[in-house]
Amino acid sequence: MTLYLILFILLFFYTVIDRVSPRIPSLLIFISTGFILFVIAGFRSSNVDRDYLPYVDYFQSIKDFGFYFHNSYWTYAEPFYYFIPLFFKTLSNGYFIELTFLLFALVGVCFKLRGIYLLTSYWALSLLIYYSNFFLLHEMTQIRIGVATGLFLIAIKHYVKENNIKSFIAILIAIMFHYSSILMLVLFLLKRDTIKLTNYFIVIGISIICYLLHVNLIVLISKIASIPKILVYIDLMSKGYHSEINVFNVMLLFNLMVTLLLSYKINMIQEINKNAIVLLKLNLISIILFIALYSFPVAAFRLSEIFGVVQIVLFTYLIYIFKEKWFSYLIIIIYSLLFFYMNIYRNNVLSDYKLIF
Repeated sequence: MTLYLILFILLFFYTVIDRVSPRIPSLLIFISTGFILFVIAGFRSSNVDRDYLPYVDYFQSIKDFGFYFHNSYWTYAEPFYYFIPLFFKTLSNGYFIELTFLLFALVGVCFKLRGIYLLTSYWALSLLIYYSNFFLLHEMTQIRIGVATGLFLIAIKHYVKENNIKSFIAILIAIMFHYSSILMLVLFLLKRDTIKLTNYFIVIGISIICYLLHVNLIVLISKIASIPKILVYIDLMSKGYHSEINVFNVMLLFNLMVTLLLSYKINMIQEINKNAIVLLKLNLISIILFIALYSFPVAAFRLSEIFGVVQIVLFTYLIYIFKEKWFSYLIIIIYSLLFFYMNIYRNNVLSDYKLIF
């Protein structure tokens, strides 16, 4: 775990130096940090994360171009998830798995950094938030959704600038990496410059009440629509294989606290940064999904992360709220430290780092 801690400390010092000495070459450090993250994600060994070996098994099972369209294989394997490893397998059969992981790491990190560059001016803070949570969860583990959420950040910027076609194309490519990215189309239902906060907090309140009363939204959905994965989950529940999320965990409560602070000053923030309202709405949707799907932990975490990725840039907007900038930095550093500790030392999402060679 030493390497992960060293990286966190380095990013922490980058954040502090960026605050006290704005003359440092930020863009150079920003790009260099991205390169380091790419190397770490791309050259990790098979025993670092839990998803690596299942990915290897899947990549090895890939056959040829025509196989993808037979037996409805395309319904559960995304196009790029199939054709990227197939391309490398055709190009270099001996190293196609390593090349596939390298490409996913490269585009995952690059898209995230591009989103950060477009949506916030506080790159150091944004990198700290990104590394402490989403980098560990996405680029180091869930590589497909890592690429997709990076594209989503880029799509958000195009949407705010009213470039709907570019935004749609970015989301369409994201869907090609992970089918759950179809939820990102919700973006086009959001108004860019106005927000009715009351509506969102009412829904959050209702979701909390459902949680306290043990109202299972998943069971209700299954009675309306027959969705295979939900039916399988309900069958497991009936056999006693059941788990729920503790909605009132520290990470969600901290998220809610920061979201409330941003909501209180959102109109003022929007005048400074035109991305603010759309990003805040998406984070509120993330919170709603996490609470409402408490009885289906996998869906709750995965779907809330699709929208929650905006925290990487949204939370840097705390800088606009307080006159004493150090206080905003302190909140974000504590937030990042909390997530880093939970991911690495509490939830053990990664094992000790080792290179692939």
